[in-house]
Amino acid sequence: MQQSLLLPTLFLGFYFSSGCVSKQSSQAPIDYGLKYSQKNFQAMPGALPLRPFRSGLIKLSPELDAQKPLAQADFAGWVAANNYLIGSPEPKWIAAYLLPHIKPSWWLQAPDDLTAPPKVSGNQLLLGFRDGSLWNVNLKTGQPTWKQKISSFATREMRLLGNTLLIVTANQTLYALNSENGSIKWIYDAKKSETLSIHNTSAPTVYKKMIFFGLSSGEVAAVDFKTGEGIWSHSPAFSDSRFHDAIGEIMAIDTIIITARFDGIISAINIDKPKKEVGSWKSPKKISSITAAKFRHGRFYVGTHNGFIHAFNPRTGQELWKSQIGTSINNISTGESNLYVSASDGRICSLDSNTGKIIWHDQVEGNVVGKPLYINRNIFFQTGLNVFYGYKL
Repeated sequence: MQQSLLLPTLFLGFYFSSGCVSKQSSQAPIDYGLKYSQKNFQAMPGALPLRPFRSGLIKLSPELDAQKPLAQADFAGWVAANNYLIGSPEPKWIAAYLLPHIKPSWWLQAPDDLTAPPKVSGNQLLLGFRDGSLWNVNLKTGQPTWKQKISSFATREMRLLGNTLLIVTANQTLYALNSENGSIKWIYDAKKSETLSIHNTSAPTVYKKMIFFGLSSGEVAAVDFKTGEGIWSHSPAFSDSRFHDAIGEIMAIDTIIITARFDGIISAINIDKPKKEVGSWKSPKKISSITAAKFRHGRFYVGTHNGFIHAFNPRTGQELWKSQIGTSINNISTGESNLYVSASDGRICSLDSNTGKIIWHDQVEGNVVGKPLYINRNIFFQTGLNVFYGYKL
C-alpha cells in the first residue's frame, strides 16, 4: 500500500514598491500541504539509504523558485534566532520574519549586499555589507542603533564575546569593535597583500585570551584578545597549490590548535611554541582539497571537493573513519549524535558521527548555500532560490 505524509509548507509572496524604504506583503502567509510518496524516491548510486520525509518547506520567493533561474551565491545566508528569521531576500534589502509562521516583521534598506552571516545577540542584530559598512540594528524594530565604516568588507562570520565584536575583512585585517556603540577598540593588520582567496564562513577562534584566524598565504595568525598585538604568525606546511586558505573552524584543544587548509593539509600548531612539533602530529596530514571543517563530538571532521568526509582524533591525528558522499562538500553541521552534510549539487546527507555510516540522503532542487538553520528541533538547508528544506533532528 502506498504511503504518504502531509508536510507543513509555508509560502510567502513579497510585493515591492519603488522608492519606498519599507516593504509590505499584500497577503497573510498561507499554509499548504505537499505530499511526498516513497514511490517517487530515487536511490543514489551504490544503493545508499533512501531519503526521509521532509519535515518542512519554506519558500520566501515562490515566483523566483517557479522560474528556476540560475541562482546567485549567497555567502551571507540566513539566520534563525530569538523567534526571527533574518536575511536578504532581495539585493540591498534586509528582512525579518516572525517564526514559526514566517510573518513579516520589518524591512530595512541596506547600503549594499550582505557579505557575512547576520549576527544575533539578545536584541542586537549585527550586519556587515560589501561597502565596508557595519550596522547594529534593533532586532524587534529593524531600526539601526549605530553605523560604522571600515577599510574592507567582512568575509566570514563575526565573533561576539562580551561587548567585543571581532571581524576579519577581505584585506586580511582583524577589527575589534565595541558592540554597544560601534567604536573601534583596535585593528590588527596582517600585512599580507590582498589576493584572491577562498571564501571561508567560519568566525575567528578565541582561546586562552588569544584570537586565531587563517590567512590566504596558509599562515595562522595569533593576536592578543585585549590589545590587538600580534603574537605570532606561522605556516605549518608548504605546498605548491594555488590556494592555501584555512577552511572552516580552527579547532582549539589543550595547548594546540588544528587547522584544515584548502590545499588538503591538516596540521596541529602548539599555541605557545608554533614551530615546535606536536606529539603524534609530527607531520601534517595530506588529503584532497578541503572545502569544509567542523569540530564536534570530540572529533575534527573535514569534507573534500571530491566528496569525502574524514573524521580525525584531534589529540593524536589518527583518522577514525572516512565516508564518501559523492560530490563536493560545502558544509558540515552537527546534531546530538549525527552529522548533517550538504554538497554543492543539492545533495544532503545524515551520517552517524561514530562510524561515518550514511543514515539517509536527499536531493533538493538547487545548490545549497550558507549554513543550515535550526528551528524547533528541525534543521533547514537553504538554496540559492531562497527555499528552505527541513528535516527532523
